[in-house]
Amino acid sequence: MPKYDITYRPERAYRPPTDQELDHLVTVHTALTEYEANDPACEFDNRTVVRVILWQRYKVGGIDREMYNSLIEPYDNGFYKKADGKSAPFGFLKVLGIEKKLGVNKDITSVRHDFDYYRGTPSRKLADKHYLKAQVGLGHNRVWAWVEYLTLRGFGWSAWRTHRKRQDFIIRYGQVGFIPELRDTKLKKKKKTTPK
Repeated sequence: MPKYDITYRPERAYRPPTDQELDHLVTVHTALTEYEANDPACEFDNRTVVRVILWQRYKVGGIDREMYNSLIEPYDNGFYKKADGKSAPFGFLKVLGIEKKLGVNKDITSVRHDFDYYRGTPSRKLADKHYLKAQVGLGHNRVWAWVEYLTLRGFGWSAWRTHRKRQDFIIRYGQVGFIPELRDTKLKKKKKTTPK
């Protein structure tokens, strides 16, 4: 079997690895983490890295094929570059002095959660449940997964509303694509200054 090239080369079209190639990559690249999956400067192709990480969980029964495909989607269309993890409760956990296990500001599940919040489908409740199921399926601590889920249910409306306003702006002014040049923060009104 020919060796699959995991390095990132922008000049070539992306070809996802087959199931047999993924089996081989899982045995060769055992130390890949979510840090490499979300680092745009990584020497490896992020789309392949996320597939290898998820394939490891799929092979041990942590996630099913449907979950595998749904977590890959934001990486295949480039949304992971825009995702900032703001819809997931990383901010709340950092305020409490609790850091994520890898020290990264987003993980695979929070990228998917951002993607769901950005599109507005499925509903916020289903997006939050999918986040919880993905966290547990990927082997994250169940207690912290539930803490994050309850935080999302309690405070996630703020991120949901921000994404909905941004989506309305895109629809109204004709901007399309998954990576708009809009910030998540609200625009502040400038104070009028009187000439002296």
